[in-house]
Amino acid sequence: MKLFLPTVIWHGLGDYGASEGIQSFVSDISNYTNAFAFAVDMGGRDSSFFGNVNAQVDKLCAQLPNIPELKDGFNAIGFSQGGQFLRAYVQRCNDPPVRNLMTWGSQHSGIQEVPCQEDSAVCKSARALVRSNAFGMFVQSRIIPAQYYKGFDQAAYLEGSLFLADINNEKPEKNATYSSNLASLDNFVMLQFEDDETVIPKASSLFQDVQDGDIVPIERTTYYLDLGLDKLAKKRGLHQHQVPGKHMQIRDKDLFKYMDRYFGKRHDLK
Repeated sequence: MKLFLPTVIWHGLGDYGASEGIQSFVSDISNYTNAFAFAVDMGGRDSSFFGNVNAQVDKLCAQLPNIPELKDGFNAIGFSQGGQFLRAYVQRCNDPPVRNLMTWGSQHSGIQEVPCQEDSAVCKSARALVRSNAFGMFVQSRIIPAQYYKGFDQAAYLEGSLFLADINNEKPEKNATYSSNLASLDNFVMLQFEDDETVIPKASSLFQDVQDGDIVPIERTTYYLDLGLDKLAKKRGLHQHQVPGKHMQIRDKDLFKYMDRYFGKRHDLK
């Protein structure tokens, strides 16, 4: 019989922890694993567009130690931007510890554009600010998508990025804790949607880069060594997969397939 640890979920852009869709995921996952499941909620839908990611991660770092069900560790699932936010939790605090991190359509190596649905005035407002001054202090500290925006100006990105350049260990001074914490995972699983038109570039979901239109494999990125991904790979804990569908069109059979493969292992639950 497989044993499952509790699961923590962080939603994507335009969603929130108490939404009907996310609570449905929580219920399905809890029923499937016969274990506790919890959805991160930072204060409603608008908090996924506007706010400070660093402050949100700090809030989670303070919140999770107070949830008794998580004290022996947990598995984490990040949907879209929630994936890199949960990775930041692992790298920065990881107490209680994440055993396995699974991200669906996340933007690990950044984005070059903020896509919006035609009827989303909130998203369009955020996108306009990103386009106008993505690396200005006002935008970087208040507009969520700007905080994992990379664009095409590497110098401006490294100087102005308050979140992504830090958690990707791209700043001149490297943070050894980031790499050791990430390498402590049993498994880091990245899933990319085959028909994703939301994550630009799509390669970001697999922690790949794009240079001159060509995909740079994860093994040839700076993150591979600077974040300890090489150590994960050596112990067969680094995984990349493609799944059918557009962005966040998750089929139950795919969700449970990968949960079974990477979460459904026997753990020492002392």
